[in-house]
Amino acid sequence: MNRPILSICINTRNRAHLLVETLESITNQITNSVEIVVVDGASDDSTSDVMKKYVEKYYYIKYIQSDNEIGIDEGYDLSVKNASGDYCWLMPDDDIICEGALDIVISKIKNDFELIILNLELFTKKLNLDLNQRLFKFQEDKIYTRKQFGDFLSELGSGLSYIGCVVIRRQLWFEHNLSQFYGSFFIHVGVICASTQINKVLFLNKPLILYRSANSSWTPRSFEIWYFKWPNLIWSFENITTQVKNNITSRNPWNRGLTLLKSRAMGEYSYSIFRKSLASSGTSKHRLRNAFISLLPVTLLNLILVIFCLIFRRNNLYTLYILIMSSKRPIFLSKLSGLLGIKLHI
Repeated sequence: MNRPILSICINTRNRAHLLVETLESITNQITNSVEIVVVDGASDDSTSDVMKKYVEKYYYIKYIQSDNEIGIDEGYDLSVKNASGDYCWLMPDDDIICEGALDIVISKIKNDFELIILNLELFTKKLNLDLNQRLFKFQEDKIYTRKQFGDFLSELGSGLSYIGCVVIRRQLWFEHNLSQFYGSFFIHVGVICASTQINKVLFLNKPLILYRSANSSWTPRSFEIWYFKWPNLIWSFENITTQVKNNITSRNPWNRGLTLLKSRAMGEYSYSIFRKSLASSGTSKHRLRNAFISLLPVTLLNLILVIFCLIFRRNNLYTLYILIMSSKRPIFLSKLSGLLGIKLHI
């Protein structure tokens, strides 16, 4: 095999059945200029057996099996270090790429961009219903120069939290010591924001990925990740202006009452979290409100928000879907939505 142009880098653990679907979507359109690198963080399901079959069948697949459980950041770092391509596409282990996606990405790589950002279409967990929402809501492709790096982050920065949208020139990965981003859950964002070598960025508007909603492996830690790790990472960069940082994420997301209500309705926020993380944050008014929200009954709040979306936000299928999927009675709420004219496949 000649040196590949593109390495598709996947980090996985204990999701063999989903990994198969991801790999099949790639191998069905593979070319000689593409390789696949899979890092397995000590899975104890059938992942190793699955991957051994793929390695035997496809010469362009590399499988790195760790003896110890490793974090998401370490896993992707290891995958890029073991890659051979000029560019790396950082893929989750559960989403699938659209037909023709590889040809499109490779054709754009040849135009010498340091970074390519891909769009995606949001689907239900089983990929059996399009939720009619994209990660990025632009209507056309966009190109950003180095002078427009702040504009790029302002417009696309919040979506960079999804690692699958990133195709990056591999040499940029080694510009800094990345151990500083271990544990952030967003090592790729650290690479991008800290880089001084990104001179040309391409955003592709056409969705090339089908995303499984309500299927994140880090759901039990969602509050910690989105309310602390994500803003802490973004606000740590001294080379990014305050305005740009605010366009990506609020420094203190818990100050937004509606956001906190949604987190409570999804079971992510609790009184124990309030006591641990928010009891001394913000004004006394904020603390009182945040404590009150943490004590609201989750099941009732979830039902109220679902009904609100069914009446007033009927076009926002994604929000409705993740609210239903986070509830303790998703089948009941799915039937309720069906009675009100919105059929969701649970």
